[in-house]
Amino acid sequence: MDAQELCRSQCDSVGAQLDRAFADLPAAARATKLYPDAFSPGELPVHLAECAVALETALAGEKYAWGSYVPTATDFDGQMAEYKALRARALDKGFALGTDEALKLVTSYIVLHDAYHVGQLCALRTQVEGWDSEKIYG
Repeated sequence: MDAQELCRSQCDSVGAQLDRAFADLPAAARATKLYPDAFSPGELPVHLAECAVALETALAGEKYAWGSYVPTATDFDGQMAEYKALRARALDKGFALGTDEALKLVTSYIVLHDAYHVGQLCALRTQVEGWDSEKIYG
């Protein structure tokens, strides 16, 4: 397995964990925060979408203006779909470049960052619902 295959595998794995952590999320839990400065589950799709846009910008060698992303969708399901499409597009660009620098950016913006939010979602759902966080594993 080369570095690109490993990075792609990690993106797929953490993406599946995010999907499982979001699966069957009660609508009532979408506004809940673990702590005041945390994202709620309902805010996460927009944040994750912005991170995908920021990754694309970084892959182009440009600096991203954080806070500039405005989602097209206004509902949770639409924002989730938008996030997934932007994530896929950014990953396609990163893997098409295939350079060490591109893979480092993908690792930073997707693998490590998404894993952080998987943990947040698991902690929140465990606290609010008594959810079994082992569900994130395939």
